[in-house]
Amino acid sequence: MIGVSLPLLTGLLVAGVDLLPGKLAELLLLVGTATLITAWSGGRPAVRRLFGGLTRWRIGAGRWVVVAVAMPVLTVGVAAATGTLHRPEHGWAREAVTYVVLLLLIALTASLWEETAWSGFVQRRLVDRHGLLAGSLLTAIPFGLLHLPLAFEADGWAGTSWSEAFVNWAFLLGALPFLRYVIGVLLVDTHGSVLAAAMLHASFNAAGANPAADFPFHTSIRA
Repeated sequence: MIGVSLPLLTGLLVAGVDLLPGKLAELLLLVGTATLITAWSGGRPAVRRLFGGLTRWRIGAGRWVVVAVAMPVLTVGVAAATGTLHRPEHGWAREAVTYVVLLLLIALTASLWEETAWSGFVQRRLVDRHGLLAGSLLTAIPFGLLHLPLAFEADGWAGTSWSEAFVNWAFLLGALPFLRYVIGVLLVDTHGSVLAAAMLHASFNAAGANPAADFPFHTSIRA
């Protein structure tokens, strides 16, 4: 799946065309591959378990608060500490509403399906086999590879210098092991709630789109 998706996204970037068709193809490949292998190895009961994590919503109000709020609070805190925080043009209340809308939109269109494959299929198996830390870090490797081309997405292949790309990749390499570990902890604590993992993933992306945090790198890892 990586061998197909990486050349596809890179080719679209070099051609200077919209990445959306490539992202959709990647998402279909990701979920389709996970579903096919699950069906082949465990039959219909295993497929039901794979998608069953999307309906596991009873994880406690406290955990939902952490899932929804931790990433935007961390983003604002890091921006304040690094001197890149400024007041949003339309105020914090409107920014909060925008964050919620983005959170739901990203979850419905991408992260729910991404995390069905990454959390429900890949990370769950690796954590069972290698433990929480090693399994989460191993998941971060292919997860990160698939997101490497997105360093060029904002300004295009021609408009992104290699120094800018390396800065984005450095952020990616630093953030993804942390994100996958936190998701791994969440999966263990919630007994496999892919829904919670997907919402945390969406929260990471929605928080990274906050215009009040003027980071010198891209903070989105949307597929």
